[in-house]
Amino acid sequence: MRDYFKIALQYCVDVRSGARTAGKLEKLAVKRFVDDLSRSGFDVNWAGPETQKLLKKLKVGSLDPDIEFEFNFDLERAHHACFFIETCPHVEGDLARLKPDGTRNLLVMSPWQVFVTVNLYGWIDYAKLRRFTYVYLEVAKKNGKTTWLAAVGLYMSFIDGEPGSNVYAAATTRDQANILFGSAKTMVQYSPKMRERFGIEYQERSIFQRTTNSTMQALSQDRDGSKDGFNVHCGLIDELHAHKDSGMYDIVANGIASRSQPLLFAITTAGKDTTGICYRERKIVVAILEGKGKHDRYFGIIFCLDKGDDWKDPKNWEKANPNYGISVKPEYLQGGFDKCKISPAYEAIFRQKHLDEWVGAVDGWIAESSWAKAESEIQQEEFKGIVGFGGYDLASRLDLASWVDWRPRLENDVIHWHVFAKNYLNEHVIESPEAINGESRPDEYRVWRDDEWLIETPGKSTDFNRIQEDIEQHHLDYPFYECGHDPYHASQLTANLLDQDINVIEVPQRVEHLSPAMRWIEQLLVEGRLHHNGDPVLKWCVLNVVVKEDGKENIFPRKISRAKKIDAAVGMIIGASRAMYYDNEQVFDLIPGEDSGSIDDWLNDMIKVKKR
Repeated sequence: MRDYFKIALQYCVDVRSGARTAGKLEKLAVKRFVDDLSRSGFDVNWAGPETQKLLKKLKVGSLDPDIEFEFNFDLERAHHACFFIETCPHVEGDLARLKPDGTRNLLVMSPWQVFVTVNLYGWIDYAKLRRFTYVYLEVAKKNGKTTWLAAVGLYMSFIDGEPGSNVYAAATTRDQANILFGSAKTMVQYSPKMRERFGIEYQERSIFQRTTNSTMQALSQDRDGSKDGFNVHCGLIDELHAHKDSGMYDIVANGIASRSQPLLFAITTAGKDTTGICYRERKIVVAILEGKGKHDRYFGIIFCLDKGDDWKDPKNWEKANPNYGISVKPEYLQGGFDKCKISPAYEAIFRQKHLDEWVGAVDGWIAESSWAKAESEIQQEEFKGIVGFGGYDLASRLDLASWVDWRPRLENDVIHWHVFAKNYLNEHVIESPEAINGESRPDEYRVWRDDEWLIETPGKSTDFNRIQEDIEQHHLDYPFYECGHDPYHASQLTANLLDQDINVIEVPQRVEHLSPAMRWIEQLLVEGRLHHNGDPVLKWCVLNVVVKEDGKENIFPRKISRAKKIDAAVGMIIGASRAMYYDNEQVFDLIPGEDSGSIDDWLNDMIKVKKR
């Protein structure tokens, strides 16, 4: 048997010394453990020489025992749980293969897993019941959390000594719940000695032990609804960030109330919803670790980058990946990082799933860092007389009405594109302190108006006449070769622009028309050929756009929610759908009102609006 306490102590030493690159919240979890050993009056004299050295390095005993601290550390119970977990077999990947002698590869916990397990099962109160009831663990993907958690589930079900132990692998969907439950069931299938020694049996949807009437099952919100009445000894919630509400968490939390030493164990990667149940529990743990709140029955550890860390620096990646170099290979993370350079849309996915950062919508189209890099000090006035392209997306009531100007510029013999937006909204929405039709008003509207980034029009509807006048006046100094528009709105405004000899092109709001333009914008950002003037309204709209690829890798702009507007971004995309066909030096020879004579453009063209 391995010396699990010694492994946990060495992990603490490595975190404190810097041998392991750890983040602030991981360090605070280690500090809490070490301080609690001192507060409990832990006797260091019983230990062997090597363990004593580690305890002295950690200065265990440097604090006086706290008579109000009602917990002790039980080495035997900590080792008991760790030893069982390491008798469970691997069930995924190469290690799940049979060895040449026909036996299975067994789990070998990483130091951080030993540290957590020792905490959960070593600490007991004066009644000799487990200290911790609640657990929140946040760590990036591929760090071996699900397989380890499945073994914890088997221990809680059949080895913990609880008669009638009911353990649930809980999730929002049955498929998600079955990932954890399925791993536990496969461990039992692969372990005839476990089945024989402990009398464990399994069926399709349950693992059970007849002698103690104990079971482990999957529990999901989509199949089991919001039913109460579950008598829960242990609830294992994998990927808590995927829960849209607290329904399933509350069911499990209510179910543990009648048990003497239950465990509610939530494990997750970072998510995107900072108003949901996952982030709520995260804030509780952060408060505990930072000493701003007290909850002696709640264990938490978070593996993540620190505020201000450069996510692009590989030296920081280990903070979110405690299995760095074990199940998380450096080259795997480097490959993901390289993909961010090619596809800006992938940045949010990489940072959330592999660096454990709460970075907003995982399906976000453009990463904030990519957009920030494209900011330029070049002003619109520098493009006077240069032919360009436009796109507008108009709404009259709650949404923004926006038009976006695309202007080409030759820099070092390479075409660069500069975008400038005009955004409008009626005063009723801007000034309304309350939600309108259930839709709240961002506080920034008034700031943007006062800073002249957002144009306010009188009344309850945005004034399209004002927009038309602005476009016509703009065309005199900054001529449009083509101006794309969404045909769903503002047909009269479009007709009026045609009367002023502005070449307006319909751009239907369908995937086949918008996806190529969005991909072109992504390409421009990667190549450093797209620039903007820091317009905060345009930035807000761009960062609000979420996308999901179809089977052909097409994308389409969608909102995160009704309140997160994307109109300026859509206007930019519509303009791009015209400009992309002229991404060459011939663009500087275009004359408004004259056909470019390009048959390719006609073949790729949208639906052209004929002048009356």
